[in-house]
Amino acid sequence: MPANNPFVMAPYRRHIFICTGPRCARQEVSSALYQWLKKRLTELKFNEGPDRVLRSQCSCFGICQKGPLAVVYPEGIWYQELDEEKLEQIIQKHFIQHQPAKDFILYAR
Repeated sequence: MPANNPFVMAPYRRHIFICTGPRCARQEVSSALYQWLKKRLTELKFNEGPDRVLRSQCSCFGICQKGPLAVVYPEGIWYQELDEEKLEQIIQKHFIQHQPAKDFILYAR
């Protein structure tokens, strides 16, 4: 990065990507889940500080089944068939307890 670039990105511990469809799940369902995640991460203060979780959406992961899907980095753990209840468990187990939410794993590297 050039020395004259003023852009500074806040550090983060994890990055969660949510697939927002449209093939593996209805796009409105996935998009609502993405917005719910934003609200919940903010409520839990995961939008700041040393445990910050970066949140991004992707229109397709190319798997096109078992959606809505999410992948969490740096661990590279893929979660399947998500809803708000399952995402809450992922937050509690993966982000807070630092253990994968094994019941929802599609793939783990």
